[in-house]
Amino acid sequence: MSKTGFVLALGLALASVAPAQIPISLTGTIAEAPAGACNADATHAVACTEVLLKSSAVDLDALEGQTVELTGSLELAPGCVTIDVASAAGAAHRTIQLAPFGTRLGRPVVLTSLVPTGSLIFYVFSGNAGFLPLGPLGTVFLDVGSSVFVGNEPSIGVSIRTETIPNDPGLVGVTVWYQFGYLSLLELDFGLLNPGCITIQR
Repeated sequence: MSKTGFVLALGLALASVAPAQIPISLTGTIAEAPAGACNADATHAVACTEVLLKSSAVDLDALEGQTVELTGSLELAPGCVTIDVASAAGAAHRTIQLAPFGTRLGRPVVLTSLVPTGSLIFYVFSGNAGFLPLGPLGTVFLDVGSSVFVGNEPSIGVSIRTETIPNDPGLVGVTVWYQFGYLSLLELDFGLLNPGCITIQR
């Protein structure tokens, strides 16, 4: 299902709830809103997604470039998702992307995830972005239909995964999205980390 179709379906399913009062939580990196954003009130966005952010309670300018855990209210409109942010704090559990040679053909991308000690971390990649809020569990930002589960491993609190971009010129311009999750075996807690994306360059 396309993002627009999903938003419409979700809007109909939640029609009995006041749209500005649908609670949502997520972990994501704060970025500046793109030019011509579908909501003129939005000043920021969740990086690597089409989800927009606005707030009268939180200084989003001060959080640009930071990965945070935020809560807020979901505002739905056809083809447009905006979150009115109520609170935001630095995310202790997150994924950090490092590409020392750029996201170029044949070059490595290092993905370092910080999760609770004793967790099992799950690695999922996708061909498209998506949007699926799961209440207190967080929000999935991958397109479920094109997502691929590539494995899991136990973590001592820091997990490092290196992905080498294939040396295939046909991949130039392609974007791959990822979002990892973890299951804390000690605390019996599940969480979703921030989404990220890799746009392949020559």
